[in-house]
Amino acid sequence: MATIWITGASSFTAFHLVHELSQRGHNVVVSCSRSHDDYSGVQAERLNGLPSGITLFYDTPLGSERMLEEIQRMRLDAFCHHGSWTRGLQTDAFDLNRAIIWNTHNVPKVIQSLSDTGCQHILYTNSYFVQSSLQPTGYALSKKLTGDVLEFYASRYNIQYSSIVLPNPIGSWDNTRLLEVFYKCWAMNQIPTLYVKDWIRDQIWVQRLSRQWADWLECKLQNQGPSVLRPSGQVQSMDLWIQSFQNVVRGHTGWACSYHSIHRPPLTLRSMPSVLFNTDKDSRLRHHETDTATWEEYLEHLEWRLQQGLL
Repeated sequence: MATIWITGASSFTAFHLVHELSQRGHNVVVSCSRSHDDYSGVQAERLNGLPSGITLFYDTPLGSERMLEEIQRMRLDAFCHHGSWTRGLQTDAFDLNRAIIWNTHNVPKVIQSLSDTGCQHILYTNSYFVQSSLQPTGYALSKKLTGDVLEFYASRYNIQYSSIVLPNPIGSWDNTRLLEVFYKCWAMNQIPTLYVKDWIRDQIWVQRLSRQWADWLECKLQNQGPSVLRPSGQVQSMDLWIQSFQNVVRGHTGWACSYHSIHRPPLTLRSMPSVLFNTDKDSRLRHHETDTATWEEYLEHLEWRLQQGLL
């Protein structure tokens, strides 16, 4: 059993990773940057739904005095820096300077404290938006520079640095994004519009992601496995992805589930790359059907969220 600290406890992917690690018997410590009352909606629901056996710290942003004190008090096997500045990540208004300051606050002291207390591993959550072949967005640049800072200080204090590169995770307890918007529109007998039908994206179910993530983390604790993990899911156009969702929802509910499909990205999204996936660039696009149980679980969750006013 390992003791693992994960930042960004209110996030969708952290929620599932914490559950997976907790089920495997690990001692999981998670931290939030804000107070309990500052979280609402699905974020608050996720925090309330974290496993009872974990340790949860509110008001503990990266590099805070409380974080440094707690690191000194406990012996961590791994520190996973998952939380990051995401406000306005898909817009030109993304505040790059603020993001880097937030993501790397007091990193030298944090890593020195980890080293002093015997922690051997720092694991960073990166994004598949960070690719050398792409024109970087502000968000992608902030993620790259954050990783560079962590790797630099990890090397200085002789701690092993590794990173996982996330594609586009989907599943229960996500924020309100494309599938959630379409589901709500269809429930209200409205016809939504998909503005980016030709974009290629790598959609990975969060259950699969959290299992692969936990497997890799356990390998790293044994000084095994790759230094960079790039999990991949269903690589296809957004139009095909929505068609799959449309067919499942229609069969489950009997709704019309109509939508318009065009390719005219809104101004706020025109800086986004048209093709993004975690597989080798020369590989052919893969279209794997999601199993029925995964869809059913997801649709039940969406129905509950709609009834609770969380969509």
